[in-house]
Formats: sequence, structure tokens, C-alpha cells
Amino acid sequence: MPAMKRLELWILSGAATLMAATIALAQTPPVAAAPRPMPKTYPVVTLYGYPEYLAAGEARPLRRATAVSPVSDWMPDSDPLVMLVAAGTTSSGNVAAKLTIEPTGRVSACELFQPYGEARLFEGLCERIAGRARLKPAIDDAGAPVTDRFILSINVGRSFAPQTRLVVVGAPSPAPPPPGGQWPPSWDSQLATVQKLDLLPGGPTSAEARSEPWAGIEYAPEDPRQPCRIVKSSGDAAFDARACKAAAKGRYDVSKFEKPWQRRIQLHFVLSGGKPRALLPVQKWSGRPVASQAARAAVVAALPAEALDRVRLNVMVEPSGAVSRCTIETSSGTDAGDVAACAAVRANGPFAPATDIFGRPFRAQLYDWSPAKAP
Repeated sequence: MPAMKRLELWILSGAATLMAATIALAQTPPVAAAPRPMPKTYPVVTLYGYPEYLAAGEARPLRRATAVSPVSDWMPDSDPLVMLVAAGTTSSGNVAAKLTIEPTGRVSACELFQPYGEARLFEGLCERIAGRARLKPAIDDAGAPVTDRFILSINVGRSFAPQTRLVVVGAPSPAPPPPGGQWPPSWDSQLATVQKLDLLPGGPTSAEARSEPWAGIEYAPEDPRQPCRIVKSSGDAAFDARACKAAAKGRYDVSKFEKPWQRRIQLHFVLSGGKPRALLPVQKWSGRPVASQAARAAVVAALPAEALDRVRLNVMVEPSGAVSRCTIETSSGTDAGDVAACAAVRANGPFAPATDIFGRPFRAQLYDWSPAKAP
């Protein structure tokens, strides 16, 4: 057989073999990948302890009730709930125990709120917590112990890491946000350009900047459904409507913003010359209250150095700069020290008030202030 013919037969034979192998491979079902093993988890009981959040208008003690030792001490390994979780015979669950704390620091009442999980987890729980809980009582402005409320939140779950002790202490839940829209706005998030608007002469420095009535609005010139939204009503519906009409007569450049929700501007209208005139956000951010040097010096003089380093205060400052409330965020270590710190603050105002993005003073809290640190 000629060499060329043998080469052709060899090529055809190889091609046929390759095709058969390809067909066989296509017909072979794919091998399923082995399932990845699930990571091992371990039981854990997480506790959160914090004073119950007070609603607006409720009287606030100078200092809230606080646990004397970690709340994990209230749930020892011998507790039935902890033993159930350790044995792995129960599923997840959670509950909040609402405690009433007497002026003695003892628990006088306990109520389980919104329990979730097996009922046996929480049987007799209130009685056991009430018997073990030890708290430093709340005090009023004069240092007298008063009744307070405390929450112990208990969560039964699983952790990816083994716990050297089944019960751990976590961070407390955040305070609930204030209802409704915020006004004064804390910052000008849009920074739209105003090309034409009836402005208040003198701006935020004008005496009329604090005149009544006034309204806070959010104006979206390209929104056909709700171009004007009243964020803070003046209390006068007619004036609010006039403020929206005044905003509609303005011209704004919002073209640089790609998303429709960004094409809006915050405006503050006050009554001037018988009609609404606008204050523009002349600064990008609001300013927090600033403590007076006299108040800081008085607290420094009232407390020993160790107590001064520990104490943290929450001070409510009115638009006038007057201090309307002082409470303890972190104790100085003694009732007398806490009372002296707030007394010094109240007697040595005024503070510089907070200002919104229009430069207008408003009521705000100076939170977690340390008199030991320079402002």
C-alpha cells in the first residue's frame, strides 16, 4: 500500500477514535461535587443589660440604675436555662426581662416581654433573676435613691467559636430613633445651587432669622408628585402653603445629581415683611453645643482627679444656651461626685447652643461630655 494511502487511513482512524471518545465523554454524567461540610457551631447564651429607654416627657433620674457586677453573674452555670442550652436539648430563643429596681437596688417586679422559643427555657426565670440581680440604684438631682426600670435581654443561639463559658455579655440595643423627619437638619446632604430665591436680608445673622412663624421644607423642583415636603410645620397651614409657593418661584440647579432623590434642597422660611423669605444653608454641618469654660472649671474643682477622669455627662442645652437638664452617662464612682458634677454644670452656664445648617440655635444634647478634656 502506498505511503500516502496509509497516512490517510491512519488520520481517518485517529479522527474516528477521537470522535468516539468525545461522544462517550459527552454521554458520561458529570460527577457531583462532594458537599462542603457545614461549619460546626456551639451553643451560647448572650445577655444584654441596660436601663429601659425613657419615653419623651418621662422624668429622668440624674443617674440611671446600673448593674453592680456583670449581668452574666445573674446567670450562673447551674441555672436551668444554661444547663438546657449546654446539654444541646433545646433550640434557639430570646426574651426580655423588664425589671423594676427599687431605691434599695433590689428587684421588686419582673415581667418577661415577648418570649420566643421553648416555654421550658423561661420557666421560673423571673424569680431567679430577681433573686440574683444586684444594682446600684438610680438617684435624683439631690442624690436620693429613686425607682428605675432595667432590661435584661437574653438570647439563646449558636456561635462559630466555642465559648470558654457558655454565658457571654454583649452590647446593649441601640436607643430607638426619634419619630418622623429630622428638623433642624444636621447637614446639607444635597448642596444644590440656588440661582434665584426670595432670601431673608442679612441671612441667619438677621434679627428676623428667629421670627415666627417659620417652616422647614424639603423642595424637589423636578418631582411632579410632591415637589414640596413640610419637614417642620410652622403650626400655621396657610404659612406652610405660602412657604411652598415661595420655594416654587425660585430657580435651582440640580442637574449635577444623577439620581432623582438627590435633586432636592432643604430650605428654612421665616416671616419677613409680611411674606415668607428663605434662609439658605450657609454652612454644611450643624454645630453641637459647647460647654462654658466656667462650667468645666467648676466640675474640675468639685471632683478629685480620679473621679474627674471617669465622669461623663449628658447636658441638654436650650437655644438660649441655658442648661435644662444634666444627667450622668458614666458615673464618677460616687453619688456625691455625680451630684456635684451636675450641680456645677447647672450653676455655671450658659453653654454655646447647637446651631443647625442655617446657623440658627436649637435645643440639643451635649452627649458623653468629659469635663476633664479640653473642649
